[in-house]
Amino acid sequence: MLRTPTHYVETSDVNNRIDRFIIIEPRVTEKYELCFDTVLRKKCLLKILHKGLLKLSYRNKNTVSFRLLQNQIATLKKMEHKNLVKLNEVIMDTNTDKLYLVSDYSPYITLQGMLMRTGRLDIAKAKDYFKQILAALYYCYTAAGVIHRNITLENIVVMEDNDCPKLMELGQAFLIENEDSDTSEEYIAPELKDKSKYKSAQTDVWALGTCLYCMIEGCTPLTSESNQIKTLKQEPKFHYTKDPELQDLLKSMLAKDPSKRIKLKQINVRLNINH
Repeated sequence: MLRTPTHYVETSDVNNRIDRFIIIEPRVTEKYELCFDTVLRKKCLLKILHKGLLKLSYRNKNTVSFRLLQNQIATLKKMEHKNLVKLNEVIMDTNTDKLYLVSDYSPYITLQGMLMRTGRLDIAKAKDYFKQILAALYYCYTAAGVIHRNITLENIVVMEDNDCPKLMELGQAFLIENEDSDTSEEYIAPELKDKSKYKSAQTDVWALGTCLYCMIEGCTPLTSESNQIKTLKQEPKFHYTKDPELQDLLKSMLAKDPSKRIKLKQINVRLNINH
């Protein structure tokens, strides 16, 4: 086993054990395995990726890009916020084409699962969750310059013990060749669909606006033109959101032109959020 300065681990997957982690419940969710850390004596989440999905420039350890990736992961592992699911370890399997991401675990329900049960959330609860996830995003940007790029209802989880919402999947965009390939279409900002490779924090604003709309309205703001193509034809329609300020915020977050979309800092000012 070799540990690099960024705590990469080279190991083998033997008998449901990856390094110090023992898998105790395979496929606890669609994306994650539940495992036990034999050193820290606690449960954690394990996500399995294939190294073939790594960005091409990261696949060779003897490149500047790979060393940059190590530094980026080291930064992510240092990030601490009450509304982020912490990334603890990255494991590189030397015998298979697998890469493992290990994160904190506590019993939770995804926002997607919550909405499947309730249909929608009351506005006060939705705004509370939204503000907390917004605070986590703002921390990501200001502390490390991290753009999430995969904000969805499935990647926002609510802890069962204290009703605290947390953002998952932090940093996966650094690793994956096509970071939008696993994201549902309604969360992908329009500028990403035209293959322009436009990447900025504005893409996260769009995705978070979609989540807020879904929490309040119980459905996506997108309207279907066909079975294959969805687009936000006009401004989103509101059935349950009567507050004109909240409507205006959602419209500004879901502006199709990223240059006209509200910025994260402007949302903070509008909602009077102190971090």
